[in-house]
Amino acid sequence: MADKESGSEQDDVSFLRTEDNVCLSCTATGERVCLAAEGFGNRHCFLENIADKNAPPDLSQCVFVIEQALSVRALQELVTAASSESVSLEYIYN
Repeated sequence: MADKESGSEQDDVSFLRTEDNVCLSCTATGERVCLAAEGFGNRHCFLENIADKNAPPDLSQCVFVIEQALSVRALQELVTAASSESVSLEYIYN
C-alpha cells in the first residue's frame, strides 16, 4: 500500500493539471534569469534577470498558467524543441 501512495505522489509531481502555475528558469548560463511575458495570452517572451539586488524582478510576469493538462516531460520537450539551452522547471502551486 505504501508503494501505491508513493506512486500517486510521484504522479502529482510529474503531471501538470489545468490552472497550475509554472515558473520556468534557464540554467544554461551562469546568469539567474526567468522566462517572462507581459500580458495574458502574449506569445512574445523575454528573460527577466532575477540576480540584480538593486532591481528586483517582476515575478508576476514569470508565472504561466497551464490551460491544457500535460506532463512535465512534455512541457520540457516543448520548451527545448525551440531552443538548444537547458531549462529547469519549478512549480508554484496556487
